[in-house]
Amino acid sequence: MNPNMHHFSQLFSQVPRMVRAHRFIVYAIFILITGLLALGIGRMKVDMTMDSFFQPDEPIKQAYDQFRFVFGSDEKVYLVYEAKDGDVFSDVSLQAVQGIQEELQQIIWRQSSNKNTPLHHMIEVTTLINADYLETSEESLISRSFIGTRLPTTEEEREQLRREAIAHPEYPGLYFSEDFKYGGILIETDFNTELVENLTRMEEASSHEGVTSDEEESYKEEETKYKEETKYREALKHEEEILQDEDWIDMETPSTVVKKSEIAPHNIEFKTTEMKDYYLFMEALYQIINQESYVEALNFYPAGNPVMMGFAFQTMAQEAGMLMLGMMLFIGVALWFLFRSFSAVVWCVVIVALSLIWVMGLVGWSGIPMSQLLEIIVFLVLAIGIADVVHILSGYVFFKRQGKSHEASLSAVYQKSGMACLLTSVTTATGLMVLFWVPIVPVQNFGVFAAFGILFAFVLTLFLLPLLLDLWNPSPKKQTPSADQKFATLPSVTPLLSVTLLLAARLDSTTTSLQKWLCKLEQLGAKSPKGILTIFVLSAIFFGIGAFQIRVDTNWVESIRESAPIRTAYNVVDRFMGGTGNIEILIDSGQSEGMKDPRMLNAIEELQRNLETNFGQQILKTYSLVNVTKESFRALNAGKAEMYLIPQDSKVLIQTLFLFNNADPVERRQLVSDDYRVGRLGISTINLGSQESGELVHAIEAEIQKRFDDIKIFYPDLKVEVTGQIPLMNQLSDYISWSQIKSFGLTLTIISLLFFVVLGSIKLGIIAILPNLFPMIVVFGTIGYLDVPLEMHLMLVVPIAIGIAVDDTIHFLTHYRLEMSEHGNMEQAIQKTSNEVGQAIIFTSVILSLGFLIFLGSSNTGFIHFGLLSALAMVTALLADLFLLPALIRLSSLLR
Repeated sequence: MNPNMHHFSQLFSQVPRMVRAHRFIVYAIFILITGLLALGIGRMKVDMTMDSFFQPDEPIKQAYDQFRFVFGSDEKVYLVYEAKDGDVFSDVSLQAVQGIQEELQQIIWRQSSNKNTPLHHMIEVTTLINADYLETSEESLISRSFIGTRLPTTEEEREQLRREAIAHPEYPGLYFSEDFKYGGILIETDFNTELVENLTRMEEASSHEGVTSDEEESYKEEETKYKEETKYREALKHEEEILQDEDWIDMETPSTVVKKSEIAPHNIEFKTTEMKDYYLFMEALYQIINQESYVEALNFYPAGNPVMMGFAFQTMAQEAGMLMLGMMLFIGVALWFLFRSFSAVVWCVVIVALSLIWVMGLVGWSGIPMSQLLEIIVFLVLAIGIADVVHILSGYVFFKRQGKSHEASLSAVYQKSGMACLLTSVTTATGLMVLFWVPIVPVQNFGVFAAFGILFAFVLTLFLLPLLLDLWNPSPKKQTPSADQKFATLPSVTPLLSVTLLLAARLDSTTTSLQKWLCKLEQLGAKSPKGILTIFVLSAIFFGIGAFQIRVDTNWVESIRESAPIRTAYNVVDRFMGGTGNIEILIDSGQSEGMKDPRMLNAIEELQRNLETNFGQQILKTYSLVNVTKESFRALNAGKAEMYLIPQDSKVLIQTLFLFNNADPVERRQLVSDDYRVGRLGISTINLGSQESGELVHAIEAEIQKRFDDIKIFYPDLKVEVTGQIPLMNQLSDYISWSQIKSFGLTLTIISLLFFVVLGSIKLGIIAILPNLFPMIVVFGTIGYLDVPLEMHLMLVVPIAIGIAVDDTIHFLTHYRLEMSEHGNMEQAIQKTSNEVGQAIIFTSVILSLGFLIFLGSSNTGFIHFGLLSALAMVTALLADLFLLPALIRLSSLLR
């Protein structure tokens, strides 16, 4: 036996005595730590925005930051409504839409001085009532509301509006569907565009091109004023007198915006919107639209990132408590059936509860925002943290049953299992820590804090559990009822829990009977080790073939259960209206006034036309400065359809853009910067998974290359970048695909090195790691054969499953090595190890695998797949340790 292992085993045998000798100090330390960390729980933040998944210096993140800085948030609520009378132009429908619009606009107006309402992120609401409609008046271009405050009163007026709406290039598909049954309300927000007060950024901005600190402060005041004035203007936009207000027309501050657009992207830092803000925003919006007067006329189908984030926060808050309660109930009942002792149940719950308080408090005090993966951390610590406690309690009861005293049983179990618990905690934490090298920020945070949670559980088990067992310890029962009797006495429970309890009851009708079963399994393995090895090799080949069929794909919408209303809403919006996806193209000409060049607009127009033509099944609409330029030019030419084009004369184009800017400066600012250097091209798509969207983004980039190559001759600093929510998701998918391989390789390498060090032999380490490869092959093969898309949640199965699977191997091998050092007989060592450790391995595997099945109650299919595959990994790891590992030991003389 490795001398170091023997030395550490002796040290662990002294832990209960030392802890009990200083019990009051230990209690005080744990109470103090728990109190301090508990205070941090209230400081936890959750961030699930797409850009939170990326490092600040990544190019795609920088492009997205620059886009938001120049043009504001791309996080809109697209509130599609269905007219119950079948016509969005009917009097009933228009009145309902007008009522919603006016209520929301009044809120926007009031929020110019009050930022404490849930809807303060709303900056503009556009409907059929107040949609921009360009026309000429006395050789000037004006922008009026399409319908305005006066609704049509006759059928003739209604049909005239319908004809004008159909003739408008931008209205169909955005504000009404082809059959006029559905309409759209576009709610723009400022989510994730509030600048963080950063002194370094301010100093750099102030030093840029001679801008002083006073000028920078003036810029900030102008920026705030501009945002407030914009909100006020949009709230009153439907009023005709707004067109005569010269203060609005002259609301230009070009010098200010030029300074803003010149700040380098790496200096931009935005305040992260908390998940709760999305939820409160959507709840306040639902309260308005769900009023009786509105729901009598309309059915609503909301879509957009705020909708998705609000839904995620709500489901996470609701499900986390229910799933945690369900898992705690299962663990408690399972522990009682396994140990037949309430003290074992209570102390296990206390240990894992304290572990959760510690890790959640650490998250809060760290100030690092967490994603929805926080839910997995909770259940991971809950499920895995109990493994060490079960091993210690199982060994304690085993030695008590042999007639040892309380003190002797504690010393013996810590001698036999203490080192193994340390190694299992370290290996599991290592498997999770490897995620720190995955370039996805929430996954990195998950790996670090989950690892701390596992280590916290070990520390509490090592130093606190002996004191708790002093207060109340489980005593072995001489007689226990049969499994059928135990199950018959249970009250009515859910089907999943019924199966769980029956399984647990039959598993431990008595400890003696379980050990008899283990003896039979051990005898079976002793008779045909080659046959067992052959079965595992053939199974590994079969599942290995399936692993090559894995596809990487992430789709947030399709990860929600089909029965959820949000899935219905997204399907309706994609089928009948303007789509739920969004891609943005940021066009930086590199020169002031560059977007006033007809050649630049021609290239953009050609790009739009090719995208809509070649990708019409995915791209529903494109919108840029080109659209409003052509609409303005048509309006200036008596509304003739043939004049819907880009003026090729530079002077005419500049005049057209000047008139449009005077008519609607707010709309112009949403499409091009004040210095006309930077423009945007918005692309509306249907909901796409990361695999399909990745192909689309690559195709768009290829089209950009074709259309803008010639323009670079005149604009050598031209930069055209694809950004927005969909490209970010596509990049995330790429990370997942190669990070799966990287995390698997790193985890396997580090854990193998730990095996080599602990066992003192490279060959022994290889034998030890083989049983832990089998669960991974089975998991990957199952993913491939079932065509389950590999997304972020499933990426976590690899390091988690490896870390957990190694636990049983370490417990088996450390006990086996101890027995070999005492007796020197391989068969006797295997038999005694199976008696002492086999029971605990089965107990923990049952609890862990069934514990992960709690995720079947989630509304997120990603969590469901995570739970199922994690449970599968636990079961196959158990089979590998009970059958494959002993077979390898027998077939090799290395351990003799």
